[in-house]
Amino acid sequence: MGPAGPLGQITQYLGWGVLSFTFTGLLIGSLIFSLPFAVQPIQHAFESIGPRPLEAAVIFPAKQAWCPPKYTATLKQWNTARRTGWQPAW
Repeated sequence: MGPAGPLGQITQYLGWGVLSFTFTGLLIGSLIFSLPFAVQPIQHAFESIGPRPLEAAVIFPAKQAWCPPKYTATLKQWNTARRTGWQPAW
C-alpha cells in the first residue's frame, strides 16, 4: 500500500506520484469505499422488477429503434434506483 508496494509502483510508473495522504488518493479511496452503497439500491430495484414486465416488454415492444424491448421496461426502474442510490452515496 506504500510507495514500495505494487500499487505505489504502478502509480509512480504512470507519473501520478505517491497517492497516499494526497487529495487525489483520498478521493479515489472515498469513491471505492462508497461504491457498494450506490450499487446496492440499484441492484434491489432491478431484482424487484420480476419476470412479468420483462416478458410483456418482449411480447409488446415499444417503438424505439435505439433500445431493445427488454431494456425499455427497466429504464424507469433504473432512473428511480439511480436517484435513490447514487445521490446519498456520492
